[in-house]
Amino acid sequence: MNILIRPPLRRDLSLEPVAQSLTSTIEAGVSTIFVGLAEDPYVLQQRNPALFDMIAAEYPQVTHSVHGGV
Repeated sequence: MNILIRPPLRRDLSLEPVAQSLTSTIEAGVSTIFVGLAEDPYVLQQRNPALFDMIAAEYPQVTHSVHGGV
């Protein structure tokens, strides 16, 4: 006879810390991209032209100097 014993489920476990950690990681990555873009936009334009073009389409004032502005 094979009896499976399941431990009781803990209902007090929360995914909130995991979600907060994931959100913080994403926010840090986005911040890093924009800081790098502000410091030297040419690097992003050369390394990832598709991402640069998406940012330029949404935030033209951020990439203005790369496209021949001041």
